Amino acid sequence: MKVIIIICEGETEVEFCKLLNTYLGYNEYRIEARNLGGNCNWERVKSLVEKSLKSNQYAFVTTMIDYYGRKENTFPKQTEANVINNIRQKVDFCEQAMKDAIDSSLRDRFIPYLQLHEFEAMLFNNYEVFDSNFVDDECKKNKIQKILQQFPDPEMINDSPLTSPSHRLEKIISGYDKIVYGNLLVESIGLYNICEKNLHFKEWIDKIKSK
Repeated sequence: MKVIIIICEGETEVEFCKLLNTYLGYNEYRIEARNLGGNCNWERVKSLVEKSLKSNQYAFVTTMIDYYGRKENTFPKQTEANVINNIRQKVDFCEQAMKDAIDSSLRDRFIPYLQLHEFEAMLFNNYEVFDSNFVDDECKKNKIQKILQQFPDPEMINDSPLTSPSHRLEKIISGYDKIVYGNLLVESIGLYNICEKNLHFKEWIDKIKSK
């Protein structure tokens, strides 16, 4: 059985990682989540990654951190990353810089992953999942339709403090709780459908499955 240790930004990501075993297969993988509690400082991340790799010489370690939620100035080669305009290329560059900063004797078992935007971006997958889980009084479904039309690629829903995916959901769903509703919607959407619409997320899952 392959052990995958995931260093998570917060509780939402920890809960999400519990669902990954269903997708990857309980008989083949064991997912162990570690919670950063929102404190995504690179030295803390690096320390936890290397400790996890040393604690189990057969385990693979990865991260699940929001690119815009981390303390970016603490991350390796961030100055060079800032001049890259394409967000996908920028994230790829940052992930490689993270890998290169890990002890050379350990880094082969490290799979860096930064989400292009927030975890909640992946919830904007299709209209039907909102329609089936919420009555009209709970959810402004017309706004869901507009967002889906504007952003056919959920990973590109922007990162502004006022229009980030989580802020959009707070305005759309009455009493939105990111942990409860986030994982409810993920289960309804299904990880296969999430992979179909979120290319960078799919690449991460494929890297895990290739190990």
